[in-house]
Amino acid sequence: MKKLLNPPIQLILWLVGLSLLGLSAWSLLSLKLQDEAQAESANINIKIPDAAVLDIPNVMTYTQLVQAPLFWASRKEYVPPPVEQVVQAPVEAPPIDTNLPEGRMIGIVNVGEDAFALMQDAAGQTQRLKAGDKWGAWEVKAISYSKMTVALGGQEQEIPLIADFAAPEESKQLAQVREAQAQIQQQKASAVVASNTVTLSASGSAPPQQVNPNAINAANAASAPPQPVDNKRQAPAPLTVEEALAARQRLMASRWSALTGEAPPSSGGVPVQKQ
Repeated sequence: MKKLLNPPIQLILWLVGLSLLGLSAWSLLSLKLQDEAQAESANINIKIPDAAVLDIPNVMTYTQLVQAPLFWASRKEYVPPPVEQVVQAPVEAPPIDTNLPEGRMIGIVNVGEDAFALMQDAAGQTQRLKAGDKWGAWEVKAISYSKMTVALGGQEQEIPLIADFAAPEESKQLAQVREAQAQIQQQKASAVVASNTVTLSASGSAPPQQVNPNAINAANAASAPPQPVDNKRQAPAPLTVEEALAARQRLMASRWSALTGEAPPSSGGVPVQKQ
């Protein structure tokens, strides 16, 4: 017996005991897991079908089943009624406006192999076009140095580069200068007539009747030979300061004599003698 209880035998006994202990622990754990699974499945609600479904139908239901066309000898396959096909009217394409849009070409830009045409429409907006672009319903075919070729179907038209810009308005300052020059000419003419009147009254002769200068000019123009038309209008020669002062003095002297009948005071002007 002592030989059987040697240390190797004791080790085997210890191993067998530990194995039995682990097996018992595993069996207990598996039983606990099975109990938990059964507890979870017990909470599931199963809906029992209505028992009336399994009842035998009454006699009226049986009669309706027998009278159904399912049991007729002349029964035919059900053919659904034909569906009416709605024929849609063809949509007419809108008419194409073959007229060129209102506008003009204001410039052409050549950048190497590419050329662009600058078009201005009726609203004043500028659009840049190149070959292949659309100008209204027309397609740009080619752009040269002086025109643009557009095509629509089999038609082709050329839009030339024309400088049809409106003439600029007259400057307001230039108009004012022109009016001032006209007033100076009128004052000069009035001063000459007044000086002639004062000279005649001083000499004692009767003043001549005033002649309309426009009538004299018209008579001279009728009697004079035709002259070549000069397109450039010649501006009148400007008055000097001395001429303007002398004309003013003569005008004041004539007005003084006409109002008072006396000779005006000596101020370096034209001497006037009282009759």
